[in-house]
Amino acid sequence: MENTIKILQQKINICLNLEFLSEDEERQYISLSREKYVIPSNYLSFDNELESNFAQLADHLHQYLFHQKNLIYTRFQIRNFLTLLRTNDLIVLSGLSGSGKTQIVKAFAEALGGVAKIIPVKPNWTSSDDLLGYYNPIQMSFLPTPFTEAIVEAIHNPDQLYLICLDEMNLARVEYYFADFLSKLEERSSQPEIELYAKHEEELFISEFKTLLNLLENSAKDIKIKSWQDFLNNDEARTRFLEIFGNNEKESLLQLHTKTKRRLMDILKFPSTIKIPNNVRFIGAINVDETTNYFSPKILDRVHIVKFENPLLYEKKVKTFFDNSEYDLKLEPVYVNPVVFSQREEYPKMDDSYISRNLKEINEKFLLPLNIDFGVRSIRQSLNYAKFNQQVYENYGNNDKISLNIIIIQKVLPRFSFDSSQISQNGSSKLEVLELLGSHLKTLFENYYHKTDGSEEIGKVSHDFLSEMIKNTKNNPQIDSEINFFA
Repeated sequence: MENTIKILQQKINICLNLEFLSEDEERQYISLSREKYVIPSNYLSFDNELESNFAQLADHLHQYLFHQKNLIYTRFQIRNFLTLLRTNDLIVLSGLSGSGKTQIVKAFAEALGGVAKIIPVKPNWTSSDDLLGYYNPIQMSFLPTPFTEAIVEAIHNPDQLYLICLDEMNLARVEYYFADFLSKLEERSSQPEIELYAKHEEELFISEFKTLLNLLENSAKDIKIKSWQDFLNNDEARTRFLEIFGNNEKESLLQLHTKTKRRLMDILKFPSTIKIPNNVRFIGAINVDETTNYFSPKILDRVHIVKFENPLLYEKKVKTFFDNSEYDLKLEPVYVNPVVFSQREEYPKMDDSYISRNLKEINEKFLLPLNIDFGVRSIRQSLNYAKFNQQVYENYGNNDKISLNIIIIQKVLPRFSFDSSQISQNGSSKLEVLELLGSHLKTLFENYYHKTDGSEEIGKVSHDFLSEMIKNTKNNPQIDSEINFFA
């Protein structure tokens, strides 16, 4: 695409004069200078009013969404979602219809001066073409999807955060249409590149277009041509071109121009390869029932699963908090430049920190006997989450404990989907291994979480999640011994 732009920049005057490009299209796709994004007047500045502080940003978003948008979320949910957006990982929001999954995506985008794109997934999606689109060789153009269009729109608006949400993403089998794309997102040292169609299709057209421009220039020579109509009306230039081109029908020139312009715009909008820009975050929203598909281990290994409960369960706590709190800043949205928000970078290296040690121990003692491997990638991804989470919990002592507890809920427990009566690798039943894990988690977190207002402030303790899963299994031993995080 860089070569395409260079060629068009060199030929920009003739492209404009012959109306292959409009001035607006030139500014959008070709110009080296981009118009500066103007922050709307009713937005606060993250750098100035909030002092570039993410803990303050989380508190402000909580206040704004409750008072201005009448949305019920706990402080924990706001902090957690803010942290997850900064990781540049895929976020999956799980919960019943009406639990606020897609609403939090829309609300965050609006509150941060960004854009939300909600894209419904269809049950018949079976390949990456359904997600990204495909090249039609007959029309010689790329046929995009709303997903690809959203990415391209984000590329041309780099000063706004784009939250692209695949709604009901597990209506189709995610590994069929999304696994290749998810693998691309693992690229951390640079922006991931997505191939939309074969590169030679783009190169062939640009070569043909360059030749066409040269023919038109040679045909016009010293004749002053200001528009395509001028060229058509000038007998000398038109005749000279048709002699070289080998066609003498005026109508064919109109068709040639229309076809060429359309193909040029197709390639400028959707080049053969696009880079995922830094201002895009990808989110999935799922329901888990008999009409949906469960995630494969490959998908679970790479995502953060956030479980949403019915807002009525915590509405009273949230309202009580706001009844007893005061807030100084104006309740307006906050503009945050995506560059400041976070950049894609390599995950932290494995270390001997509190989080690494505990995740390794849990993996060795409990997960491996259950045939679940929490590997190096998952630990490094967890360390990356903890790095950003520290910033929203900067006023809390031992915030590594908070991060570890959240990681277990969002990265470990969603992998639990098996028959608890089966024998584990250490010879005991898988249910017994889960009970030992529950005791271990209780020892890790119980004292700390009981000293705080857990669910509203720092989230539910992981031991409670696991206890509920075990309880559901024990209550129905004859019917179902299945352990499932989403049940």
